[in-house]
Amino acid sequence: MSRIPLLMATLVALTAFAGCMGQTDETTTSTSSAPAPASDFAFNVTTVDTTQDVSEPSILVDPSGTIWIAGPTGFAKTIVEKNPDPATHDSALFKSTDGGATWQNVQQIPMYGRDLCAGGGDSDIAASPDGALFLIDLNLENVPIDVSTDGGATWTFNCNSSVLPGVDRQWVAATNEYVWISVNHLALGSIVYRSDRMGLPSDGLVFGAPVQVSLGGAIVVDPATGTLYLAGSGAEVEISTDNGESFQKVQTGLSAKDVDLSNSFISIALDNSGNVFVAGAGKDGIRVSGSSDQGKTWTPAAKFQPYASGEKPESGDGEYGFAWVAAAGNGTVGFAWYGWPSGNETGAYQMAKPGYYVFAGQSSDLLQKGAEATAVYAQVSPSPITTKRLCTGINLVGFVQCDQADPSKTRGLGDFFETGMDNQGRLVIAYTDIEGKDPSHLMYAVQTGGTFGTNATA
Repeated sequence: MSRIPLLMATLVALTAFAGCMGQTDETTTSTSSAPAPASDFAFNVTTVDTTQDVSEPSILVDPSGTIWIAGPTGFAKTIVEKNPDPATHDSALFKSTDGGATWQNVQQIPMYGRDLCAGGGDSDIAASPDGALFLIDLNLENVPIDVSTDGGATWTFNCNSSVLPGVDRQWVAATNEYVWISVNHLALGSIVYRSDRMGLPSDGLVFGAPVQVSLGGAIVVDPATGTLYLAGSGAEVEISTDNGESFQKVQTGLSAKDVDLSNSFISIALDNSGNVFVAGAGKDGIRVSGSSDQGKTWTPAAKFQPYASGEKPESGDGEYGFAWVAAAGNGTVGFAWYGWPSGNETGAYQMAKPGYYVFAGQSSDLLQKGAEATAVYAQVSPSPITTKRLCTGINLVGFVQCDQADPSKTRGLGDFFETGMDNQGRLVIAYTDIEGKDPSHLMYAVQTGGTFGTNATA
Protein backbone atom coordinates (compact mmCIF):
# COMPACT_ATOMS: atom_id res chain seq x y z
CA MET A 1 0.00 0.00 0.00
CA SER A 2 1.32 3.39 -0.93
CA ARG A 3 -0.56 5.88 1.20
CA ILE A 4 -2.99 5.96 4.17
CA PRO A 5 -6.13 8.16 4.06
CA LEU A 6 -6.71 10.41 7.02
CA LEU A 7 -10.44 9.88 6.64
CA MET A 8 -9.89 6.24 7.63
CA ALA A 9 -7.76 7.04 10.68
CA THR A 10 -10.24 5.69 13.19
CA LEU A 11 -10.68 2.41 11.36
CA VAL A 12 -6.98 1.87 10.86
CA ALA A 13 -6.07 2.72 14.41
CA LEU A 14 -8.42 0.01 15.65
CA THR A 15 -7.10 -2.68 13.35
CA ALA A 16 -3.80 -4.12 12.24
CA PHE A 17 -2.30 -2.70 9.08
CA ALA A 18 -0.91 -5.36 6.74
CA GLY A 19 0.68 -5.09 3.35
CA CYS A 20 1.22 -2.38 2.75
CA MET A 21 3.63 10.19 -25.11
CA GLY A 22 7.06 10.31 -25.12
CA GLN A 23 10.59 9.56 -26.13
CA THR A 24 11.90 6.03 -26.27
CA ASP A 25 15.21 4.65 -25.04
CA GLU A 26 16.80 1.44 -26.26
CA THR A 27 18.48 -0.03 -23.21
CA THR A 28 21.82 -1.74 -22.99
CA THR A 29 22.13 -5.47 -22.48
CA SER A 30 23.64 -6.82 -19.28
CA THR A 31 25.06 -10.28 -18.87
CA SER A 32 25.71 -12.95 -16.27
CA SER A 33 28.92 -14.94 -16.03
CA ALA A 34 27.46 -18.29 -17.15
CA PRO A 35 25.97 -19.05 -19.49
CA ALA A 36 26.54 -16.13 -21.86
CA PRO A 37 23.16 -14.45 -22.46
CA ALA A 38 21.67 -13.76 -25.84
CA SER A 39 23.09 -10.45 -27.00
CA ASP A 40 19.69 -9.22 -28.19
CA PHE A 41 17.82 -9.56 -24.88
CA ALA A 42 16.96 -5.88 -24.44
CA PHE A 43 14.05 -3.53 -23.82
CA ASN A 44 12.46 -0.43 -25.29
CA VAL A 45 11.19 2.09 -22.73
CA THR A 46 8.45 4.70 -23.17
CA THR A 47 6.84 7.21 -20.82
CA VAL A 48 3.18 6.55 -20.04
CA ASP A 49 2.34 9.51 -17.78
CA THR A 50 4.04 12.33 -15.90
CA THR A 51 1.05 13.91 -14.10
CA GLN A 52 -0.85 11.37 -11.98
CA ASP A 53 1.92 10.43 -9.50
CA VAL A 54 1.25 6.71 -9.95
CA SER A 55 3.01 4.12 -7.81
CA GLU A 56 2.78 0.30 -7.56
CA PRO A 57 1.68 -0.13 -11.19
CA SER A 58 -0.16 -3.27 -12.28
CA ILE A 59 0.06 -4.32 -15.92
CA LEU A 60 -2.35 -6.41 -18.00
CA VAL A 61 -2.43 -7.47 -21.65
CA ASP A 62 -6.03 -8.41 -22.44
CA PRO A 63 -7.11 -11.04 -25.00
CA SER A 64 -7.33 -8.40 -27.76
CA GLY A 65 -3.74 -7.33 -27.17
CA THR A 66 -4.62 -4.00 -25.52
CA ILE A 67 -2.20 -3.11 -22.74
CA TRP A 68 -3.55 -1.71 -19.47
CA ILE A 69 -1.61 -0.14 -16.60
CA ALA A 70 -3.35 0.71 -13.32
CA GLY A 71 -1.88 2.20 -10.19
CA PRO A 72 -2.79 4.05 -7.00
CA THR A 73 -2.52 7.83 -6.86
CA GLY A 74 -3.38 8.26 -3.19
CA PHE A 75 -6.74 7.83 -1.52
CA ALA A 76 -9.61 9.65 -3.18
CA LYS A 77 -12.03 11.88 -1.38
CA THR A 78 -15.65 11.44 -2.31
CA ILE A 79 -16.37 13.20 -5.58
CA VAL A 80 -18.10 16.16 -3.94
CA GLU A 81 -14.86 16.90 -2.04
CA LYS A 82 -12.62 16.45 -5.06
CA ASN A 83 -10.03 19.08 -5.91
CA PRO A 84 -7.54 19.23 -8.80
CA ASP A 85 -4.80 17.49 -6.79
CA PRO A 86 -4.20 14.13 -8.53
CA ALA A 87 -3.82 12.48 -5.13
CA THR A 88 -7.59 12.74 -4.70
CA HIS A 89 -8.56 10.90 -7.89
CA ASP A 90 -9.55 7.30 -8.49
CA SER A 91 -6.67 4.94 -9.08
CA ALA A 92 -5.15 5.80 -12.44
CA LEU A 93 -5.76 3.66 -15.52
CA PHE A 94 -4.04 3.90 -18.89
CA LYS A 95 -4.49 1.87 -22.08
CA SER A 96 -2.50 1.38 -25.25
CA THR A 97 -3.79 -0.21 -28.45
CA ASP A 98 -0.55 0.23 -30.41
CA GLY A 99 1.89 -1.88 -28.42
CA GLY A 100 2.79 0.84 -25.92
CA ALA A 101 3.73 3.55 -28.42
CA THR A 102 0.94 5.86 -27.17
CA TRP A 103 -1.27 5.82 -24.09
CA GLN A 104 -4.77 7.01 -23.22
CA ASN A 105 -5.86 8.09 -19.74
CA VAL A 106 -9.09 6.11 -19.21
CA GLN A 107 -11.64 8.23 -17.36
CA GLN A 108 -15.40 7.89 -17.40
CA ILE A 109 -15.77 10.93 -15.15
CA PRO A 110 -13.60 13.69 -16.65
CA MET A 111 -10.60 14.62 -14.47
CA TYR A 112 -11.62 12.07 -11.86
CA GLY A 113 -11.93 8.40 -12.80
CA ARG A 114 -14.49 5.73 -13.52
CA ASP A 115 -16.87 5.70 -10.54
CA LEU A 116 -18.30 7.72 -7.66
CA CYS A 117 -16.52 5.66 -4.99
CA ALA A 118 -13.84 6.81 -2.60
CA GLY A 119 -10.61 5.19 -3.75
CA GLY A 120 -7.17 5.89 -5.09
CA GLY A 121 -5.43 3.34 -2.87
CA ASP A 122 -4.15 -0.08 -3.85
CA SER A 123 -5.36 -1.29 -7.24
CA ASP A 124 -5.27 -4.32 -9.51
CA ILE A 125 -6.74 -5.25 -12.90
CA ALA A 126 -7.69 -8.50 -14.61
CA ALA A 127 -9.44 -9.63 -17.80
CA SER A 128 -11.55 -12.68 -18.45
CA PRO A 129 -11.11 -14.73 -21.66
CA ASP A 130 -14.19 -13.06 -23.16
CA GLY A 131 -12.49 -9.66 -22.84
CA ALA A 132 -14.35 -8.19 -19.85
CA LEU A 133 -12.19 -6.00 -17.60
CA PHE A 134 -12.25 -5.94 -13.80
CA LEU A 135 -10.48 -3.05 -12.05
CA ILE A 136 -10.39 -2.90 -8.26
CA ASP A 137 -9.57 0.09 -6.08
CA LEU A 138 -9.23 0.55 -2.31
CA ASN A 139 -10.23 2.95 0.42
CA LEU A 140 -9.41 0.60 3.36
CA GLU A 141 -13.05 0.47 4.37
CA ASN A 142 -13.92 -1.47 1.22
CA VAL A 143 -12.87 -2.53 -2.28
CA PRO A 144 -14.66 -0.74 -5.14
CA ILE A 145 -14.80 -2.72 -8.39
CA ASP A 146 -15.28 -1.33 -11.91
CA VAL A 147 -16.35 -3.58 -14.79
CA SER A 148 -16.14 -2.82 -18.52
CA THR A 149 -17.25 -5.02 -21.38
CA ASP A 150 -16.49 -2.53 -24.15
CA GLY A 151 -12.76 -2.00 -23.86
CA GLY A 152 -12.98 0.68 -21.19
CA ALA A 153 -15.42 2.96 -23.02
CA THR A 154 -18.00 2.61 -20.22
CA TRP A 155 -17.89 1.16 -16.71
CA THR A 156 -20.35 -0.17 -14.16
CA PHE A 157 -19.27 -0.24 -10.55
CA ASN A 158 -19.90 -1.37 -7.00
CA CYS A 159 -18.32 0.71 -4.23
CA ASN A 160 -18.54 -2.13 -1.70
CA SER A 161 -17.62 -5.46 -3.21
CA SER A 162 -16.76 -6.91 0.20
CA VAL A 163 -19.60 -7.70 2.58
CA LEU A 164 -17.06 -7.18 5.40
CA PRO A 165 -15.62 -3.65 5.61
CA GLY A 166 -12.08 -2.97 6.74
CA VAL A 167 -9.82 -4.44 4.05
CA ASP A 168 -6.36 -3.88 2.58
CA ARG A 169 -4.14 -4.96 -0.35
CA GLN A 170 -6.50 -6.64 -2.75
CA TRP A 171 -5.99 -8.67 -5.94
CA VAL A 172 -8.44 -9.80 -8.66
CA ALA A 173 -8.77 -12.71 -11.11
CA ALA A 174 -11.59 -13.63 -13.52
CA THR A 175 -12.93 -16.26 -15.88
CA ASN A 176 -16.06 -16.10 -18.04
CA GLU A 177 -18.02 -17.61 -15.12
CA TYR A 178 -16.59 -16.02 -11.97
CA VAL A 179 -14.62 -13.11 -10.51
CA TRP A 180 -12.52 -13.53 -7.35
CA ILE A 181 -11.00 -10.94 -5.05
CA SER A 182 -8.21 -11.90 -2.66
CA VAL A 183 -7.83 -9.40 0.14
CA ASN A 184 -6.36 -8.93 3.59
CA HIS A 185 -9.15 -8.24 6.05
CA LEU A 186 -7.75 -6.04 8.80
CA ALA A 187 -9.46 -8.04 11.55
CA LEU A 188 -9.93 -11.54 10.10
CA GLY A 189 -6.80 -11.89 7.99
CA SER A 190 -6.70 -13.31 4.46
CA ILE A 191 -10.01 -13.91 2.70
CA VAL A 192 -11.24 -14.63 -0.84
CA TYR A 193 -14.72 -13.82 -2.09
CA ARG A 194 -16.40 -14.58 -5.39
CA SER A 195 -18.91 -13.08 -7.79
CA ASP A 196 -20.94 -15.35 -10.04
CA ARG A 197 -21.19 -13.56 -13.37
CA MET A 198 -24.93 -13.31 -13.91
CA GLY A 199 -25.06 -11.04 -16.93
CA LEU A 200 -25.32 -7.27 -17.18
CA PRO A 201 -25.78 -5.01 -15.32
CA SER A 202 -24.56 -7.02 -12.31
CA ASP A 203 -21.94 -9.06 -14.18
CA GLY A 204 -18.99 -9.39 -11.79
CA LEU A 205 -20.30 -6.78 -9.36
CA VAL A 206 -22.23 -8.72 -6.70
CA PHE A 207 -20.08 -10.82 -4.37
CA GLY A 208 -20.91 -13.49 -1.85
CA ALA A 209 -19.62 -14.35 1.60
CA PRO A 210 -15.85 -14.57 2.11
CA VAL A 211 -13.86 -17.77 2.33
CA GLN A 212 -11.16 -17.72 4.99
CA VAL A 213 -7.71 -18.69 3.68
CA SER A 214 -4.40 -19.10 5.45
CA LEU A 215 -1.98 -17.03 3.41
CA GLY A 216 -3.81 -15.11 0.68
CA GLY A 217 -1.87 -12.79 -1.58
CA ALA A 218 -1.91 -12.29 -5.33
CA ILE A 219 -4.42 -14.51 -7.15
CA VAL A 220 -4.39 -16.03 -10.66
CA VAL A 221 -6.75 -18.47 -12.36
CA ASP A 222 -6.19 -21.01 -15.12
CA PRO A 223 -9.07 -20.37 -17.55
CA ALA A 224 -8.74 -23.87 -19.03
CA THR A 225 -9.28 -25.70 -15.74
CA GLY A 226 -10.65 -23.07 -13.36
CA THR A 227 -7.85 -23.83 -10.90
CA LEU A 228 -7.08 -20.89 -8.62
CA TYR A 229 -3.66 -20.12 -7.16
CA LEU A 230 -2.83 -17.76 -4.28
CA ALA A 231 0.78 -16.61 -4.01
CA GLY A 232 0.79 -17.06 -0.24
CA SER A 233 4.20 -16.92 1.40
CA GLY A 234 5.95 -18.18 -1.71
CA ALA A 235 7.24 -21.11 0.28
CA GLU A 236 3.60 -22.21 0.41
CA VAL A 237 0.88 -21.38 -2.10
CA GLU A 238 -2.83 -22.11 -1.84
CA ILE A 239 -4.76 -23.89 -4.58
CA SER A 240 -8.49 -24.27 -5.22
CA THR A 241 -10.05 -26.72 -7.66
CA ASP A 242 -13.66 -25.99 -6.67
CA ASN A 243 -14.02 -22.38 -7.88
CA GLY A 244 -12.75 -20.90 -4.65
CA GLU A 245 -15.02 -22.76 -2.24
CA SER A 246 -11.93 -24.15 -0.47
CA PHE A 247 -8.15 -23.90 -0.73
CA GLN A 248 -5.32 -26.29 0.10
CA LYS A 249 -1.75 -25.30 0.95
CA VAL A 250 1.16 -26.87 -0.91
CA GLN A 251 4.89 -26.37 -0.46
CA THR A 252 6.92 -25.02 -3.35
CA GLY A 253 10.63 -25.09 -4.06
CA LEU A 254 10.88 -21.76 -2.26
CA SER A 255 10.34 -23.56 1.06
CA ALA A 256 14.02 -24.57 1.29
CA LYS A 257 15.77 -23.20 4.38
CA ASP A 258 18.29 -21.18 2.39
CA VAL A 259 15.66 -19.24 0.40
CA ASP A 260 15.27 -15.57 1.39
CA LEU A 261 12.12 -13.81 0.15
CA SER A 262 12.26 -10.79 2.43
CA ASN A 263 12.71 -8.06 -0.19
CA SER A 264 9.48 -8.22 -2.17
CA PHE A 265 5.85 -9.18 -2.40
CA ILE A 266 5.41 -12.75 -3.56
CA SER A 267 4.28 -12.90 -7.19
CA ILE A 268 2.67 -15.78 -9.05
CA ALA A 269 2.11 -16.31 -12.77
CA LEU A 270 0.41 -18.79 -15.09
CA ASP A 271 1.06 -19.44 -18.73
CA ASN A 272 -1.40 -20.75 -21.31
CA SER A 273 0.03 -24.27 -21.02
CA GLY A 274 -0.99 -24.44 -17.36
CA ASN A 275 2.51 -24.04 -15.94
CA VAL A 276 2.63 -21.94 -12.77
CA PHE A 277 5.55 -20.01 -11.31
CA VAL A 278 6.06 -18.31 -7.96
CA ALA A 279 8.84 -15.83 -7.20
CA GLY A 280 10.28 -13.31 -4.77
CA ALA A 281 13.46 -11.41 -4.01
CA GLY A 282 15.80 -11.59 -1.06
CA LYS A 283 19.25 -10.52 -0.02
CA ASP A 284 20.91 -13.05 -2.33
CA GLY A 285 18.93 -12.47 -5.53
CA ILE A 286 15.72 -13.50 -7.30
CA ARG A 287 14.19 -16.87 -6.40
CA VAL A 288 11.76 -18.72 -8.67
CA SER A 289 10.05 -22.12 -8.46
CA GLY A 290 7.75 -23.66 -11.09
CA SER A 291 5.20 -26.41 -11.47
CA SER A 292 4.06 -28.19 -14.65
CA ASP A 293 1.39 -30.36 -12.97
CA GLN A 294 -1.08 -27.81 -11.54
CA GLY A 295 0.89 -27.26 -8.36
CA LYS A 296 1.23 -30.89 -7.27
CA THR A 297 5.03 -30.82 -7.49
CA TRP A 298 7.47 -27.90 -7.78
CA THR A 299 11.01 -27.43 -8.98
CA PRO A 300 13.76 -26.67 -6.47
CA ALA A 301 14.25 -22.92 -6.16
CA ALA A 302 16.38 -21.33 -8.85
CA LYS A 303 18.54 -18.43 -7.70
CA PHE A 304 19.20 -15.67 -10.20
CA GLN A 305 22.00 -13.39 -9.03
CA PRO A 306 23.71 -11.55 -11.89
CA TYR A 307 25.61 -9.21 -9.55
CA ALA A 308 26.91 -9.59 -6.01
CA SER A 309 24.51 -8.88 -3.18
CA GLY A 310 25.18 -7.37 0.20
CA GLU A 311 24.65 -10.60 2.11
CA LYS A 312 28.38 -10.69 2.89
CA PRO A 313 30.51 -7.65 3.87
CA GLU A 314 32.95 -8.23 1.03
CA SER A 315 30.08 -8.11 -1.46
CA GLY A 316 29.44 -4.43 -0.80
CA ASP A 317 25.95 -2.96 -0.77
CA GLY A 318 24.30 -4.72 -3.72
CA GLU A 319 20.55 -5.26 -3.38
CA TYR A 320 17.61 -7.00 -5.07
CA GLY A 321 14.07 -5.79 -4.42
CA PHE A 322 10.44 -5.93 -5.60
CA ALA A 323 10.75 -8.94 -7.91
CA TRP A 324 7.76 -9.81 -10.12
CA VAL A 325 7.37 -12.84 -12.37
CA ALA A 326 5.53 -13.43 -15.68
CA ALA A 327 5.25 -16.55 -17.82
CA ALA A 328 4.97 -17.51 -21.49
CA GLY A 329 3.35 -20.61 -22.91
CA ASN A 330 6.51 -22.54 -23.78
CA GLY A 331 7.79 -22.66 -20.19
CA THR A 332 9.75 -19.42 -20.55
CA VAL A 333 9.65 -17.33 -17.41
CA GLY A 334 10.48 -13.63 -17.18
CA PHE A 335 11.03 -11.45 -14.15
CA ALA A 336 12.10 -7.93 -13.23
CA TRP A 337 13.33 -6.22 -10.09
CA TYR A 338 14.60 -2.94 -8.68
CA GLY A 339 18.32 -3.54 -8.30
CA TRP A 340 21.17 -1.60 -6.70
CA PRO A 341 24.46 -3.09 -7.89
CA SER A 342 27.29 -2.77 -5.40
CA GLY A 343 29.97 -0.15 -5.81
CA ASN A 344 32.38 -3.09 -5.94
CA GLU A 345 30.90 -4.33 -9.22
CA THR A 346 32.84 -4.36 -12.44
CA GLY A 347 31.85 -4.99 -16.05
CA ALA A 348 28.22 -4.81 -17.14
CA TYR A 349 26.92 -3.99 -13.65
CA GLN A 350 29.35 -1.20 -12.84
CA MET A 351 26.97 1.77 -12.71
CA ALA A 352 28.26 5.29 -13.20
CA LYS A 353 25.70 6.54 -10.67
CA PRO A 354 24.72 4.50 -7.62
CA GLY A 355 21.01 3.87 -7.28
CA TYR A 356 18.16 1.50 -8.10
CA TYR A 357 17.80 0.50 -11.73
CA VAL A 358 15.15 -1.71 -13.30
CA PHE A 359 16.62 -5.06 -14.36
CA ALA A 360 15.00 -8.02 -16.10
CA GLY A 361 15.81 -11.68 -16.47
CA GLN A 362 14.53 -14.56 -18.53
CA SER A 363 14.89 -18.32 -18.16
CA SER A 364 13.74 -20.98 -20.64
CA ASP A 365 14.83 -24.08 -18.72
CA LEU A 366 13.54 -23.60 -15.18
CA LEU A 367 10.95 -26.38 -15.41
CA GLN A 368 13.62 -28.78 -16.67
CA LYS A 369 16.61 -27.73 -14.56
CA GLY A 370 15.14 -26.28 -11.36
CA ALA A 371 17.93 -24.98 -9.15
CA GLU A 372 20.37 -25.28 -12.07
CA ALA A 373 18.27 -23.13 -14.40
CA THR A 374 20.08 -20.59 -16.54
CA ALA A 375 19.05 -17.04 -17.39
CA VAL A 376 19.86 -13.99 -19.45
CA TYR A 377 19.64 -10.49 -18.04
CA ALA A 378 19.12 -6.93 -19.22
CA GLN A 379 19.29 -3.47 -17.72
CA VAL A 380 15.90 -1.92 -18.46
CA SER A 381 16.03 1.64 -17.11
CA PRO A 382 18.94 3.60 -18.61
CA SER A 383 19.34 5.70 -15.44
CA PRO A 384 18.49 5.17 -11.76
CA ILE A 385 14.83 5.45 -10.81
CA THR A 386 15.90 6.62 -7.34
CA THR A 387 19.21 7.21 -5.61
CA LYS A 388 17.74 6.73 -2.14
CA ARG A 389 17.47 3.33 -0.49
CA LEU A 390 14.00 1.79 -0.47
CA CYS A 391 11.98 1.43 2.69
CA THR A 392 8.55 -0.05 3.32
CA GLY A 393 5.98 0.35 6.06
CA ILE A 394 3.94 2.98 7.87
CA ASN A 395 3.92 3.63 11.60
CA LEU A 396 0.26 3.97 12.55
CA VAL A 397 1.11 6.25 15.49
CA GLY A 398 0.83 9.59 13.75
CA PHE A 399 0.74 7.88 10.33
CA VAL A 400 4.47 8.29 9.80
CA GLN A 401 5.82 6.66 6.65
CA CYS A 402 9.24 5.06 6.84
CA ASP A 403 10.84 7.75 4.68
CA GLN A 404 9.49 10.46 6.96
CA ALA A 405 11.18 8.74 9.88
CA ASP A 406 14.41 8.39 7.86
CA PRO A 407 14.71 10.96 5.03
CA SER A 408 17.75 9.16 3.64
CA LYS A 409 15.32 6.50 2.35
CA THR A 410 12.28 6.59 0.09
CA ARG A 411 8.85 5.01 0.01
CA GLY A 412 8.04 6.75 -3.25
CA LEU A 413 8.13 3.49 -5.23
CA GLY A 414 5.51 1.87 -3.02
CA ASP A 415 5.89 -1.86 -2.39
CA PHE A 416 5.95 -3.51 -5.83
CA PHE A 417 5.70 -3.14 -9.59
CA GLU A 418 4.49 -5.69 -12.13
CA THR A 419 5.55 -7.57 -15.22
CA GLY A 420 3.45 -9.42 -17.79
CA MET A 421 3.60 -11.13 -21.16
CA ASP A 422 2.05 -9.61 -24.26
CA ASN A 423 0.30 -11.61 -26.97
CA GLN A 424 3.58 -12.04 -28.83
CA GLY A 425 5.21 -13.66 -25.81
CA ARG A 426 7.34 -10.62 -24.98
CA LEU A 427 8.07 -9.58 -21.40
CA VAL A 428 6.44 -6.25 -20.57
CA ILE A 429 7.04 -4.14 -17.48
CA ALA A 430 5.29 -1.20 -15.78
CA TYR A 431 7.38 0.75 -13.30
CA THR A 432 7.75 4.21 -11.78
CA ASP A 433 10.70 6.60 -11.93
CA ILE A 434 10.96 9.11 -9.08
CA GLU A 435 14.55 10.31 -9.41
CA GLY A 436 14.30 14.10 -9.65
CA LYS A 437 10.64 13.84 -10.62
CA ASP A 438 7.59 15.17 -8.81
CA PRO A 439 5.07 13.79 -9.71
CA SER A 440 6.60 10.42 -10.45
CA HIS A 441 6.83 9.23 -14.05
CA LEU A 442 4.97 6.08 -15.03
CA MET A 443 7.04 3.98 -17.47
CA TYR A 444 6.44 1.05 -19.81
CA ALA A 445 9.10 -1.34 -21.11
CA VAL A 446 8.78 -4.10 -23.71
CA GLN A 447 11.23 -6.80 -24.68
CA THR A 448 12.69 -6.14 -28.14
CA GLY A 449 14.66 -9.32 -28.82
CA GLY A 450 15.85 -12.66 -27.56
CA THR A 451 13.57 -15.60 -26.79
CA PHE A 452 9.85 -14.95 -27.11
CA GLY A 453 7.28 -17.28 -25.64
CA THR A 454 3.77 -17.92 -26.82
CA ASN A 455 1.07 -15.59 -25.55
CA ALA A 456 0.42 -15.82 -21.83
CA THR A 457 -2.73 -15.71 -19.69
CA ALA A 458 -1.65 -14.12 -16.40
